[in-house]
Amino acid sequence: CILTSNFNATLDTKIVIHGFRVWGTKPSWIGELTDRLLQVDAVNVVVVDWIAGSMAQYLGAVEKMAPVGLQITSFIGKLLNLGVSESTIHIIGASLGAHIGGLVGTFFGGKLGRSEE
Repeated sequence: CILTSNFNATLDTKIVIHGFRVWGTKPSWIGELTDRLLQVDAVNVVVVDWIAGSMAQYLGAVEKMAPVGLQITSFIGKLLNLGVSESTIHIIGASLGAHIGGLVGTFFGGKLGRSEE
C-alpha cells in the first residue's frame, strides 16, 4: 500500500519497467539502476514486476502489454490522487517495457514528465 510505504508525494517518481524475459528471471540491471537513481537524487523509485506476463513466447508477452499498461495507469492515478504532479513522473522502460511506458504516456495524453527507453 502506498500510504504505508516510504513513498513521498513531494519527490519525483521514477517508474522502471523491464522488458521481455525469456527465462522468467528478474533482470540483473534493475537493482543497480534503482540504487543509482536513489544515489543521484532524492526520488521515489517504483519497479514494475511483470515477470509472469513477460516470459514464455514473445507474442504472449506482447499481448500482456496493454493490461500491464492499464495497471500502471491505475497506479499513477492513485499517485495523482495523493497530490503527485504528472510532471514529476518519469517512466523508464527497456524493450517491451519501453513500449508499455509509451502506452501509459499515451493514456495520460503525453502529460507525464518523461518517458524514455
